[in-house]
Amino acid sequence: MSVSELAQPFKLSKPAISKHIKVLENAGLLQRRVDGRVHRCRLSPKPLSAAAQWIAFYEPFWQTKLDALGEHLKRNPKHKE
Repeated sequence: MSVSELAQPFKLSKPAISKHIKVLENAGLLQRRVDGRVHRCRLSPKPLSAAAQWIAFYEPFWQTKLDALGEHLKRNPKHKE
């Protein structure tokens, strides 16, 4: 998919889209190939697996903390705001 094709559905300029693409490329989440003036982009989802593993590891910890916070707020309604 080209940068122009990526930019079409968004209310962002092509330079803004290009900056976002560069961030994704630097993170290893996207590969870019240049064909003349056209930049072809392809998603590289493999690095997301490390993030998914990290999130899965910490999810039980945070879930219990958020559940406890929810219970606290139910018992003490004046703290909701």
